[in-house]
Amino acid sequence: MKELIKNVYIDENYFKEEQLDYIKKQFISIMNFFNIKKLNKPTIIKIFDNIEKFRSEALKLSKFDSLPHWAIGMSVNMKEYDVNYILELSFEEQKKIDYHKDKTLEEFIKTIIHEFVHTCHSQYKNNVELDAWINEGIATYLSNQCENLEYSREFEEIFSEDVVPYQNYRNVFNYVFENYSKDDILKLLSNDNYIKEKVINSLLNKKVK
Repeated sequence: MKELIKNVYIDENYFKEEQLDYIKKQFISIMNFFNIKKLNKPTIIKIFDNIEKFRSEALKLSKFDSLPHWAIGMSVNMKEYDVNYILELSFEEQKKIDYHKDKTLEEFIKTIIHEFVHTCHSQYKNNVELDAWINEGIATYLSNQCENLEYSREFEEIFSEDVVPYQNYRNVFNYVFENYSKDDILKLLSNDNYIKEKVINSLLNKKVK
């Protein structure tokens, strides 16, 4: 394991040096966004060459009963653990899954960055439970995923469902970042109900660009 930044360790055997440099820069940028100088617990990024081992470890650490068939990454940030975990199936193994068969190496790296956003967001919000559209929206936006994918749902559906396609979360946060200050966005990300209702109402009265 290589200490990529202070308190963050990654299995460097799966990456070239320039990829590690890119991931490091993105991690620092994400921490700066959340005004985090140092993660409060060591964070270990584990890469798996076997899907069954990945799923077994993910279920054990997360204490979930099951995982969706397409799951290939997870951030585990639980109060009772002394360590945060980011678990990721290797790029080669991801491409063996039909749902991810067209995934690029760039997208694989963005998935790791996405999970790191969850780690930082968890520390920032002090593990407060938030709606899926907030948790996944900020992770998708800050990792720059789904930037060119087409929106496919009405906002009413996004705010009422637990799981929707990630491109819809990204589209919501495109709007949020275009129309709200960073202070307001950080309030939204820490469970400020006034800002949350303001964002929802403004979106329900406006179609996506």
